[in-house]
Amino acid sequence: MSLLSSARLILALHASPAQADTPSYVECESASSRIDLLPKATAAPPKACISADIATAFTFNADVNRGLVAIQGRERFESFVVADRMIVLRPKSDLTPGERFLLSVPFLDGAAPGSATFLLIAHPALATRQIDVFRHARTVKAYQQEVQEVRAENAQLRNRVEQLESQVLTRGGLADLLANNFIDPEGLKTALLNNLTGIRGDALYVRNCLSLYAIAGARAALKLTVAQSGAQEWSIKEIFLADEHGGVFKPITWLGTGPIPPGNAPYPVILEWQLDRSEIKRPFALIVVGNDGRTVRVSKVLFPQ
Repeated sequence: MSLLSSARLILALHASPAQADTPSYVECESASSRIDLLPKATAAPPKACISADIATAFTFNADVNRGLVAIQGRERFESFVVADRMIVLRPKSDLTPGERFLLSVPFLDGAAPGSATFLLIAHPALATRQIDVFRHARTVKAYQQEVQEVRAENAQLRNRVEQLESQVLTRGGLADLLANNFIDPEGLKTALLNNLTGIRGDALYVRNCLSLYAIAGARAALKLTVAQSGAQEWSIKEIFLADEHGGVFKPITWLGTGPIPPGNAPYPVILEWQLDRSEIKRPFALIVVGNDGRTVRVSKVLFPQ
């Protein structure tokens, strides 16, 4: 706990207990007689209901720092006894329903959580007689181990980023093709596909399509310019190749620029697949599925051999 947090807690504990409306039956009935403390603190302190002239005992599975245990509004309690693993408190007979008090309990062993704060709510009848607090501690050694693992992971990520940055420097150039073994004596084959149409009315037009196949890397690619004449943008949800035998081939790379604009504006798409030389001999259909459920089938998609 930081010095600033400790100072705020001390000020809160020495302040007057909060006055509020009488707590509801549900609020106190839902307060559990078992509280589990996790290494990371929760957003709100756990609640416990107390009543006038009725003793409430907190038991712990770890030693508390008896000298630093503090309760807000100490004068409102007839007795307040702190032992190594137990705290027993008994409010005075004039306790007002709705009063709220903060109970701060630091622990001795230095593990996390280092302390716990409980919100005590005064209720006319629904006091919890015993509250068992189970602290699921995490040692400093465990945190140090986690820090070492995070540092090692960050070092690996930095190395990976450096590798990707070096690859980006050649992205799109001949060096990139050579580095990935996409060019060999057999070459990179290309073909221009004309007169491709989408079987779905005016949902999609294919203006031009360049088909490519890199024999060395067994990579097939399409570079298309498409358009649609609708009045609204049309987003592509899924796109893939299908052959006449029922085979489906999803692209390993799909580059687009967002939704297809309206009014027949050109929209470039680049797609890439991993296909061996036997697979590219088949005629394919390019299936385009929109977010609105419309499906366009572009037939006679061929790759050069």
